[in-house]
Amino acid sequence: MFISEKSFQYGKGKKYTGSEIRTLKTTDTHQREYCYVWMLLELANEIGYKLGNIQKYIVAYKVCSGMPITKKLPVRVTPEFTSILAHFMGDGTDKKTRDGTTSYTQYNDFGLENFQKKIINVFGKPERCIISKKYHTVFVPKSITSILKKCFSVKSFGTYESSVPEILYSMPDEHKLAFLVAFLVDEGTIYDTVSFRLANRKLVEQVRKIAISLGYICSGLLTSRNKNGNVYGFSISNYSLRKLSNDIKRLSKKYPTCNLTQKQEHFDYLTSLGRSSIPKREVNKTKELLLVLLKDEPKTVLELAKLAGVCRRTTRGHLDDMERLKKVRVIGKKSMGAKLWLAI
Repeated sequence: MFISEKSFQYGKGKKYTGSEIRTLKTTDTHQREYCYVWMLLELANEIGYKLGNIQKYIVAYKVCSGMPITKKLPVRVTPEFTSILAHFMGDGTDKKTRDGTTSYTQYNDFGLENFQKKIINVFGKPERCIISKKYHTVFVPKSITSILKKCFSVKSFGTYESSVPEILYSMPDEHKLAFLVAFLVDEGTIYDTVSFRLANRKLVEQVRKIAISLGYICSGLLTSRNKNGNVYGFSISNYSLRKLSNDIKRLSKKYPTCNLTQKQEHFDYLTSLGRSSIPKREVNKTKELLLVLLKDEPKTVLELAKLAGVCRRTTRGHLDDMERLKKVRVIGKKSMGAKLWLAI
């Protein structure tokens, strides 16, 4: 009677029998018994039992008809936890699939595996494999996005609906940095500077606010257009890259997954270059050097930039000029999609 009465308070509107309350079994291979959270809370409150004592006996959790996750509770709100929110805002979706999962898409295998590690580290191990390299996707149990939304009071991860939760601004800097780094992995560009460009103006302004709060010098909001409409963005000054690099190193030392994954090498090179360290050469000397470097072995723009000690934009400009003069050509791509150049 007690549970049946309480069920109406939670909008369930159902009278439960004794057998239903005793065994709410799932169809998973472990035949584990699950209890609704609201039932657990009401029963514990009724008999004066501490939830902390119950928690240590919980070995798995899920949402109704969703994929179970094996985890010794509690789920802790660490910078790694916060970074997962940023990933969902970047390349994730909360639209549920047939098997009760949401998803995150990343076309780089390293980035895909790193995200899966974050999920397991923070929330536990899902019942079955959640990564699909064929579809460049990590399938995430619905319970995880439900927890994220509840914790941060977020309604949607949609492209135009995403918004940085107010609570993040008052969280420790490690959490804000983890959010910024994860968002940079998915939505940022590292070329001759670190920049962000999105159609969601409000989200861009909020990410910029976070970057400034961490002490990084940022440009004003920039507006451009593409075929779909306005695009908004900003860049982090190269004068702030050394600080950003040191901050990321400290964070990733405590939380190894909180780094720039597939973009880390490009970022490290840009940071090490420094505006004052770019060598000054006579006209056409850099082009001559690039031709020598491409004489026997094909190389990418980044590889050439490192060897020549110049930025990637300068390197690419020289290559485009020499391609028009039929001095170099593209012969293929590396595994991650970077073009391979070779002298003719």
